[in-house]
Amino acid sequence: MLFSEFIKQLKSCSIQALPSIYIFTGPAQQVLELKENGLQILAGTLTGAAAGSDTIKRFDSHSFNESEFWTELYAVPFLNKTRLVVLNVAERMDFIGKIDKQLMEYMTGKSLFTRLVIFIDTWSGVSAELNMAVSKKSWIIEYRTILDEDLPRWIGARLSAFNKSISLPAARLLAEKTGSDLARIDAVIDKLVLFHKGSQAISDDSVSDFVDMDRDFDIKELTDAIIRRQPGSALKIAKQLLQKGEPVNKIFGFLRTGLAYDAKYQNNNALLLSRYNKLLSADLSIKTGKLTEELALQMLIVRLAR
Repeated sequence: MLFSEFIKQLKSCSIQALPSIYIFTGPAQQVLELKENGLQILAGTLTGAAAGSDTIKRFDSHSFNESEFWTELYAVPFLNKTRLVVLNVAERMDFIGKIDKQLMEYMTGKSLFTRLVIFIDTWSGVSAELNMAVSKKSWIIEYRTILDEDLPRWIGARLSAFNKSISLPAARLLAEKTGSDLARIDAVIDKLVLFHKGSQAISDDSVSDFVDMDRDFDIKELTDAIIRRQPGSALKIAKQLLQKGEPVNKIFGFLRTGLAYDAKYQNNNALLLSRYNKLLSADLSIKTGKLTEELALQMLIVRLAR
């Protein structure tokens, strides 16, 4: 199921009917923030509180303590409070095969106080038996990178978690005012929810009057647009950065760092070398006077985002 369907299911099911296992899929670097957002919503639904240290325990496949993990998952929480146990597998799909039998055993029962949440890039390559058990006993939530055109629907789904509604034009206006930074959008949504405590619907006028125009494009958004291969969006962001007075050499520096991190995350040395060469070529074209800074940046973005 997608995020919007996940929200609908959470609202329509009683807490007693909710499953014990939730599998959040999607490429870790691009959608980790979305998964954390979903975790917060799940924690709020199950416990009535944010996913703080008293309601959540995190484990990572790279430093996995098996004994501690299963003890945490099976132990009855103190004072019978619901606990969420999060296992971040990321790209290590093979890791599930090492604990599939224990997962099968965990799914045969019904946990009263613990819920297991698995962060994984893609749910594939597991045994047929585990897949069958998962399809019956858990929810698989698919997270995708949110494009600008998808933001209004994401905003609507996020507000529905607070039992608030918003029209599509109002959601579009909110996205235009806040930009695509989900943390920034979440902060604005929290304020709107508090402001509309006595009403369910958030109107166009409320967004116009309450949300200040703060379309503050930043270099992270530029890097993300290039990684998603969206040259149009990337060029728009670059233009905004230049209008704000950001030096081109500073933009180059941040791009070099962000794109290198992405290539290393993908374990793609060829991509890393290709990006470095394009950055070096653009830098040389400026220093030798062949291109203006703005034109060199524009051509670099197109080459990187193709």
